[in-house]
Amino acid sequence: MGPVLKGFTERSTLEITNAGQIPVSFQADLSALQDTGFSVDLGLIKSLPPSHSVAFEVHFESAHQPPRDVDVLLPIEVTNGPTSHIRLCATVLAPSLELSKNTLQFSDILVGQCQVETIRLYNRFQAPCKWSIKPVLKRSYKNELRLNMCGSSNHLKLHLSGRGLEPRLEFSPPALNMGWVLVDSDGVEATAVVKNPCSFPIEFYSLDFEEVKMLEHLGLHPDGPPLPPAAVLSIVEYPEERLGPAGRVEPFTLLAPQEAEAPDMRGGSAEGQPKMGEAASRDSSAKESQVSAQRTESPQDSPTTSSKSTMESASMPTEFLRLKRYRWVVPAHGEVEPKVHFSTKKPGKFEQTLRFELVQTKRPYELPCRGTGLYPSISQDPWVVFPQWRKTMKEDEIIFKEYVESTERFHFGPLMCGKSREWYKAQNCPGNAENITILNSSPMDVEVQFSFENAGEAETFLLDPPSMALKPKQKQELTIWAYPTSPGFLQDKLICSVGKNPEPVVFSLCCLGVRMKLEVSPLELSFNKQFLHSTDSRTLVLRNDTLLPVAWQLSGLDDLAENFSLSQDNGAIDPRSEFEVTAHFRAGQMGSIEKTLQLEVSDPENILGIVQAENIKISAEVYNISLSFDMPEGPGGSLEFGTINVLDNAKHVLTLQNKGAHNIEYSFMLGGAGPRMRDMASHFTVEPKSGMLTASQPGVDVEMLFHPTKEILLKDKPILYCQSRLSVGMLTVSPCSGSIGPGGQQKISVECLARQEGTCEKQLYVDITGRDPKDNPLGIPFTLIAKSCLPALVEDVTSIFEDYPICSSSDLVQKMQSVKGAGLFVTDENRFIFSNIQVGREAEAHFSIYNARHLPCDVVLSIKPLSGEVRTGGQGGTEGQGGGCPLRAV
Repeated sequence: MGPVLKGFTERSTLEITNAGQIPVSFQADLSALQDTGFSVDLGLIKSLPPSHSVAFEVHFESAHQPPRDVDVLLPIEVTNGPTSHIRLCATVLAPSLELSKNTLQFSDILVGQCQVETIRLYNRFQAPCKWSIKPVLKRSYKNELRLNMCGSSNHLKLHLSGRGLEPRLEFSPPALNMGWVLVDSDGVEATAVVKNPCSFPIEFYSLDFEEVKMLEHLGLHPDGPPLPPAAVLSIVEYPEERLGPAGRVEPFTLLAPQEAEAPDMRGGSAEGQPKMGEAASRDSSAKESQVSAQRTESPQDSPTTSSKSTMESASMPTEFLRLKRYRWVVPAHGEVEPKVHFSTKKPGKFEQTLRFELVQTKRPYELPCRGTGLYPSISQDPWVVFPQWRKTMKEDEIIFKEYVESTERFHFGPLMCGKSREWYKAQNCPGNAENITILNSSPMDVEVQFSFENAGEAETFLLDPPSMALKPKQKQELTIWAYPTSPGFLQDKLICSVGKNPEPVVFSLCCLGVRMKLEVSPLELSFNKQFLHSTDSRTLVLRNDTLLPVAWQLSGLDDLAENFSLSQDNGAIDPRSEFEVTAHFRAGQMGSIEKTLQLEVSDPENILGIVQAENIKISAEVYNISLSFDMPEGPGGSLEFGTINVLDNAKHVLTLQNKGAHNIEYSFMLGGAGPRMRDMASHFTVEPKSGMLTASQPGVDVEMLFHPTKEILLKDKPILYCQSRLSVGMLTVSPCSGSIGPGGQQKISVECLARQEGTCEKQLYVDITGRDPKDNPLGIPFTLIAKSCLPALVEDVTSIFEDYPICSSSDLVQKMQSVKGAGLFVTDENRFIFSNIQVGREAEAHFSIYNARHLPCDVVLSIKPLSGEVRTGGQGGTEGQGGGCPLRAV
């Protein structure tokens, strides 16, 4: 096969001829070619005739063979004959080239010229070598060529370098930061230094202002007259405004140098000759100090010079004017100093790029300019101005001295009213004042004047000091007072007028005037009739419906009898909450009691003194039961009927008399005489069985008839009970006396008749004849408690109108604009408003009514016109569905 390059495949065709006299069969043993790179397409050959040949191809692949000589014998096995061998040989070679030089160094040449260098490639091997060049870029004017050889992983590198001499300029600084300038002022100036590092002079010009001046002299600038087309005595319309770069009003302008400083056609000047070397660096600091001193000077301060320059410019050729005003020639290793002016008519941040171009190569240059136009200003950030702030507030939430971002308003919150402003100031109330921070956020001195929007009728808000002078970044506290003289929502706006700034800074303020007051229920605590030695209690409810805590105190306790006591006689009630005071009474002696307590209301700090006084009456009547029994007594104080026949009868008369001051109800009951004689009603009859004993009246006769239906024997058996009723407040207990046999029981009934709202708690005592007197001398105590109430509904409007917005009349207009549902509820007017209802259409509103008590109640709903309003005819109007509906206890 000869030499074969690595990675390539060589092919060769061989023939096998039958040189014998008979046909032969043979095949090649291909296993001998394994891992040698050789392969043949010779299979089993059968009966090859004499003098005939068979051709086959031999392939050699060098991709997986190292560079070496490959020599292998391929056995050819003849059927029933000898084995012949074919020798296969190949030499694997790796391609390689050599360069005459590895680096090409080009000499300095001018831009636009070309230099050619030649290199030679050498192939030292017997096989040909294919190659290709691939450039590898690194940076300008330096390169690397890579020569790749087919079939070899090795490659050659050819390094190229050279330098082209091109005109270039250096701008210092690369960008002009003009800082800030006061809006509508004369502006500021800055100088850019343009250096030429080359050994030859370079001319450049401004693309922006060259174009402007060209259009002005051609009459195509928007500020200049139009040029008619090439026609004689033709009338044309004024051309449309050109909105190209020449038509834009930019805050940065390139100043033309003075006539003595402008370079002439030869690139030189008198006083303004471009500087070179150390002279340029020595004068740079002096020029910068002159530029900074020009911030407050106006470029229009010399009208005479400006007019003269304009007249002279008009008489000069356009080409000379362009070269004079907006072209510069920078000498070799020298510099020039163009000046840029910055002014603006409106505030904001401005960025503009001044464009320049070289005359020879048209290479562009850019000088970015940045500046800020400012008005004197103070910080409007509520997080800086106000010491306390939040993002939102809940509906009807009470907050104190906080700025709310969602309402964009500072809320003083609820404040007491009722006194004059001078009185509040004399008391030094810290809750009525707030210190806010006024920060000068601009880089210049500012003067601020403070006032209120309603300055003519300002009766609520005050401030101090009325004005401030602040240095840059300086801050000072402004004190604002709120003194409401009437209840309700009060608001105003703080106007901060900053000198030389047409837009004032405005902060909204508000407060809620609150009058201290408590709702008292009831105004009379009546304990009604109380049984001697009993106890009872009544509840006094104090409700604070205001938005501030309220202090209270009950006076006149020393005048109350010692049988009265209170759970608490003073305290403070939180906003929108209530407090219950329990009055306890113990009936120690009989008689009537009438006393008066005084409720005194004030603020918790007692700044205003007593703002409300309410008289609360307390009354009670104590009585005792005095019942006299007059009966014919037998042995041992019992009724003696003697011995009578069965079905006969005997009678005794008892006399009952009420010796007390109150009427007494009585009734008789027959009890059992033992386990075997429980039914005494078939043997005894009492007439009358019950009745009323009027106080201080003669007694009532009661007959007891004994008519046995069988033989019985009774001796000292307590079978007749006077079932007297004990009334204590709204409770009545019966019977209040009796006898219980061994193993027996007695049912006692307690009835409650509620005559007024409140809680009745009674302490009763059970006395047992013959018990140990040391154990509870007054009797075994047991307590009866009853609570009476009137049906009532929940009056919380947030629960009733939970599906609708709730607002006050002060916010009604704003809420009506944003409401999306059927309507909204106005709290201080106690009114629900249907909103945005089209004429002829119907709207529905769904209210939630809740039972506030523990008793079921029936509710009847009706809609009536307000007094003074005339209901119009037609089908319009408001209807309520449901009528009467029962509400279960919650």
